[in-house]
Amino acid sequence: MSLFRSLCASIVGFLALLPSFGTALELAPWFAKPFEVVPSATYRFCSSSSIAGQNGAFYKPLHGNFYGLDALLPICKWCENSDCNWCAQAELLMADTTYRAFGIDNLSATLRYQLLDDNALVDSVALVPGATLSVASKAALQDFSSFHHGRLELLLHLAVGRQWSDYAPFWSSRCWGAGGLGISDVGSPWLQGVFCLEKNFLDIHRWSLYMTGLLGCGGQSLHAHRKFHGYGPIHHKSLDLTLCYTQFLDASAFFRLQYAFRLYAYNFPRNLHSFSLAFSYPFGL
Repeated sequence: MSLFRSLCASIVGFLALLPSFGTALELAPWFAKPFEVVPSATYRFCSSSSIAGQNGAFYKPLHGNFYGLDALLPICKWCENSDCNWCAQAELLMADTTYRAFGIDNLSATLRYQLLDDNALVDSVALVPGATLSVASKAALQDFSSFHHGRLELLLHLAVGRQWSDYAPFWSSRCWGAGGLGISDVGSPWLQGVFCLEKNFLDIHRWSLYMTGLLGCGGQSLHAHRKFHGYGPIHHKSLDLTLCYTQFLDASAFFRLQYAFRLYAYNFPRNLHSFSLAFSYPFGL
């Protein structure tokens, strides 16, 4: 227990230094049921009135509507092993923002492997490394509302967590965090992180509180009259706080409502508000 608390404290410290995972990318270190596909549809609206530049904020109204379709895929179906520890995710994200018409924002694919699983009552924590490859449109790269360093991006991530149960077989609370290193075809690398506390009520209601952050390792700053070519060359920082409520409709289907507010921004949209709705209806193979 003391080791896990120390690990959680280290993750919190890490996020305090680098202040989001802006897509439906699933990073929690627990997988869906074997032989179950988890598709979901997401709508997200975000709004910001200005950019926090190096020499102060400048007026840049940003309003974006993002529409996501994604699916978690149980690779164990194809490897014919119900204990297979692999999980894949594919996502299509569309957008309609202040500075571009409706169109593709990006396509992404994620592959994760569960090294440790505290659900099995053998390991003390869950540990999942993974990688995400995404391809962004040119319009998305040049839009302040979308977070892209380049057209082709690779994110390597590692998630760790632990859950506790007061009413078996349901978990009642859990704590997890994830860190990532991203690289793209242009610009500098970036660091990305999330820390989450969750409370589950018999798989009927769930509350989640997230702290998410970004740190871009570029050397340039954003300016009001300089053409924007993505966040790749930018030295940016941000810290977001997100509150999420999930209502389960039956054994697996759920409806999710989420609100996020940007607490801190540097060379990034400031005071950003984000609302999102998601619906998922898993099915077996």
